[in-house]
Amino acid sequence: MKRRLVLAFYGTIATTMMIGFIDPKPSAPPTHHTRPAYAPSVMPTAPWVANSAAGFTQWVERHGTEEQRAAVLGHITRLLQSVPQEGHFNTYVATDHLTAEDARTRAIVDAYLAWAGRYDPTRMLVLYDIRGKVMGAVNVPDQR
Repeated sequence: MKRRLVLAFYGTIATTMMIGFIDPKPSAPPTHHTRPAYAPSVMPTAPWVANSAAGFTQWVERHGTEEQRAAVLGHITRLLQSVPQEGHFNTYVATDHLTAEDARTRAIVDAYLAWAGRYDPTRMLVLYDIRGKVMGAVNVPDQR
């Protein structure tokens, strides 16, 4: 009797622990509107390495998909890269888009990744809307 009671007790604890670890609704992956804690919430204005907006938009015009052209051409106002830190830097892209939309944000990110190439040392890519607010941010190494 005592043994059954002990087994029932441990069975209840094990079941409770297993149920506690199972999430009944899997959480959705973060959208591109989610800003990592370390992404500047507004477009930075510090010293920068280069402004490559013209080169980026020209590349998209020649090589981009229809979605990338629609999201990039005539909409990128600045593309700034931070001063290198430990061999990498962050890239900030200012647009004239009024709102953030997942498809448009993804198109800009994909265009940037294709333009910059596999060995681009960008660590974080942050996109800003016309008001200078974050419309999307990604950790570039996770996207390759």
